[in-house]
Amino acid sequence: MAPLFDSHCHFAPGDDIAGVLARAREAGLSGLLAVGGDAAADAGARAAAALAPGFALPAFGIDRTEAGSIPDPAALASRRSDSPSGSRASSPSAAPTPSAPSSRCSPATGS
Repeated sequence: MAPLFDSHCHFAPGDDIAGVLARAREAGLSGLLAVGGDAAADAGARAAAALAPGFALPAFGIDRTEAGSIPDPAALASRRSDSPSGSRASSPSAAPTPSAPSSRCSPATGS
C-alpha cells in the first residue's frame, strides 16, 4: 500500500493538535500539510510543525477570504512569527470530532 499524506488540514486554538497528530500516525499517514491562511490557522500550523517536525509540514499564505484585502506585509509576517507578540495556538483542551462538520483535520477520512 502506498503511503498516505493528508494534503490539507487546519488547526485552531482549542484543537487537540497532539491528539490529532497521534491519531494521524496511528492511522498510517506518512505526514500532513498543516495549512494556515489567517492568524489562528497560522498559529495552529506552527504548533503542529513544532510538535511533529518532518511529519506536520506548515504552509502559510493568504486565505481566499482575505484575497480582496491583502493585509499589511508587516502584519502578515507577524502571523508567522514565533515571537511572544505573534499569535500562538493555545493549549489544546478538547479533541476535534473527525465526523463533525466543524472538524478541520480528519486522519480517518483524509479530509
